[in-house]
Amino acid sequence: MENNEIWYLWSPWLKATNSPWEEVLHLGVKKRFKKNSIILGNGQPVNDLFYLHTGEIKLSSVNSNGEEKPVWYISRGNIFGEVPYFDKAHCYSIFTSVTDSVVYLFNRQVLTKTIIPQYPDIVLNIFNTMASKMRILASQVNDLSLNSPKMRVYKMIYSLVSDPINNVIYSSQQELANLLSIHRVTLNRILVDLKNSGIIQEDISKKRITLINAEELLKLIEAEQV
Repeated sequence: MENNEIWYLWSPWLKATNSPWEEVLHLGVKKRFKKNSIILGNGQPVNDLFYLHTGEIKLSSVNSNGEEKPVWYISRGNIFGEVPYFDKAHCYSIFTSVTDSVVYLFNRQVLTKTIIPQYPDIVLNIFNTMASKMRILASQVNDLSLNSPKMRVYKMIYSLVSDPINNVIYSSQQELANLLSIHRVTLNRILVDLKNSGIIQEDISKKRITLINAEELLKLIEAEQV
C-alpha cells in the first residue's frame, strides 16, 4: 500500500494543488476573512470562483436539521466553490475560515474572457482539482459503508506520512469525530489505544496529534483489511 495512495483516498486535508493561480492574482478581487467567518454558503448564489491565498478553510455539509458535518479542510493554495460556480446553482454547503484568511475572487467574465483563453495550465488545474475532490468524496462514502470507525481513524492519522508538517491540529475531539462520522467516546478510546502503543502523541492542550510510528500504524491498517 503506497503512502500517497492513503493520503489521496482518505485524508480530509487537501494539500495545495493550485499554484498556477498565483500567476493571475492581479485579475482577482482580494478579500480578507476573520477566523470563523462564513465565506460561502447558506444558500447564496455563486458568481465567483474562490482561491485561498493564505489561511485555512473548512467545508461542511448541512442536514435538514441544520446540523453541520465537516467534510474536509482546505489549505492555502487551493481553489474552492467550483461546483456551485460551474453548476450555476446556490451553495448549501458552508465554507468557514478556520484561521484569518486571504481569498481572491474571480468573476465569470475574467475567467471566461481572460484566464481560460490565456492560461491553459489553469484550465487543466481546474479539471484536476475537481477530479481529485470527487474521488476523495467517493472514497469517504465508501469508507463509511465498508470500514470500521477504527479503520477510519487509522487512515486519517496515517495520512500524516505525506504531510510535511506531520500533525493533525483539531479544534475539538468532537469536531474530529464528526469529520470521521464516529462517536467522540469511540474516537477517544481509539486515540488512547494508539498513544499507549507508542504510535501517536496527542497534546490535548494544543489540540494536536502527531504520528510517531507510521510503520506500526500501517501494520494495524493492513491487519484490519484482512
